[in-house]
Amino acid sequence: MAALKNNIQKWLSYDEHLAQLNKRAKETREQKDTIEKNILAFLETNKLQGRKFKLNDVNLSYSQTETAAPLTMKIVKETLEKHIRNPQAVETLITAIIDTRKANRKTNISLKKTKAAASV
Repeated sequence: MAALKNNIQKWLSYDEHLAQLNKRAKETREQKDTIEKNILAFLETNKLQGRKFKLNDVNLSYSQTETAAPLTMKIVKETLEKHIRNPQAVETLITAIIDTRKANRKTNISLKKTKAAASV
């Protein structure tokens, strides 16, 4: 039982440490995003999108990428309904797609903080 208590205390310590790191990472990402918006605005205002900039051993270039939105069951259903006029066939296909999807399962413990923590 002492080993379990020790492991839980270590786990809680790591959880708190990760929470602090995540908070700092979030703040850093927000600061970086702000600076990036300023740089992009400057490049666009001054029509410098095609230029590359070298700073020490780092090259900086402007680029735009486009990615497809996530494929949702709603999109699949709407698309099938546009191309297949038989509502029952659409429902059969949607059910088959849902049944075919693999479920990912992960086992873990969760931390729920309460005002008065239960002792182990």
